[in-house]
Amino acid sequence: MATLVCFHAHPDDEALQTGGTIARAAAMGHRVVLVVATGGEHGEAPTDLTESETLAQRRANEAARSAEVLGISRVVWLGYRDSGMTGWEHNTHPDAFMNADVEEAAARLAAILHEENAEVFTTYDWHGNYGHPDHVAVHHVGHRAAELAGTPYVYEATINRDAVRRAMDSARETGMDVPDFGDDAAPNTDDGNPFGTPENELTTFVDVGDYVHQKRESLRAHASQVAADSFFFAIPDDAFRIMFGTECSSARARTPRIAKTGSPGFTDACRARVGAMSVPVRLRRMLASPCQGARKNPHFCGQRGTVVPTRQKGRFNAHLPPYEYEVHPRRWNRAPQRRFYGSGHRFGIQPPPGVSPRCARQVAQVT
Repeated sequence: MATLVCFHAHPDDEALQTGGTIARAAAMGHRVVLVVATGGEHGEAPTDLTESETLAQRRANEAARSAEVLGISRVVWLGYRDSGMTGWEHNTHPDAFMNADVEEAAARLAAILHEENAEVFTTYDWHGNYGHPDHVAVHHVGHRAAELAGTPYVYEATINRDAVRRAMDSARETGMDVPDFGDDAAPNTDDGNPFGTPENELTTFVDVGDYVHQKRESLRAHASQVAADSFFFAIPDDAFRIMFGTECSSARARTPRIAKTGSPGFTDACRARVGAMSVPVRLRRMLASPCQGARKNPHFCGQRGTVVPTRQKGRFNAHLPPYEYEVHPRRWNRAPQRRFYGSGHRFGIQPPPGVSPRCARQVAQVT
């Protein structure tokens, strides 16, 4: 059983964007944790809201009902305020999520990821699907938190722009009243960028057709934000399944995992000589990817202590912070030793200054 942590900006965001994935993961026996950045204080205020009840309280109760429908094991509130749409006066509030210090917010989220030992984590794409300031903040905070926690699989939950447009066009042809997202030249979004992500940039498609009923009921649980006569409930079940039966995301390069430090293979002499030297980019790029390393040597994979460089479609994790060297003699077999520090010289790769060739052959990255 694995743990999936889904990070969203407001209560109700989980229903439409990852509701099917959550329900499917829960049905398969996995633990699902929902982290919500804000209380959604500036959403739609229902007419039946009393003076003794705030909108944030109402939405928290709705999120609890949604979590029960989807099979979410735990709901965590990160504690920030809703920033409102771009240009609203709420943007200037000091507690608004868009104004949060990324490192501080990421540290809060990373603590949850570490506590839950999350294997899979979802955040948003680069502009939060449609440019809402809180959604954009989710992207930045989410990625930084995954780096801090060492979460191995990170996905950017997004909208398949091309598929949604095809579905909307088909619905309009039948006379349905559907939302207008505009086009690439004149998008109807909060930041002026086209909504979602083009289909050819997506990497992951999750079939949630068998769970669209739970997804729809999750939306229904957020009654203050999704009206009973809205488009989501007006369309027939088969149309809803066609439009929302597949959830999409873009897989980011895997965050390095850390293996156990202080194992018998670490020697004080090598540790002293290796020290805290920066990892040359060329060396990092020549190292094996985690999936290859796992097949060759399972000892370091999935453990805490050794950071493994990552690769996705030929792109490497250049955005990761600087690393230090540490020695792990079991990390490499003889062939990689010769490749990196024997014939590897033809790639311009040299052992770090002050490190003997013997130690250099045993180098692995760690934080």
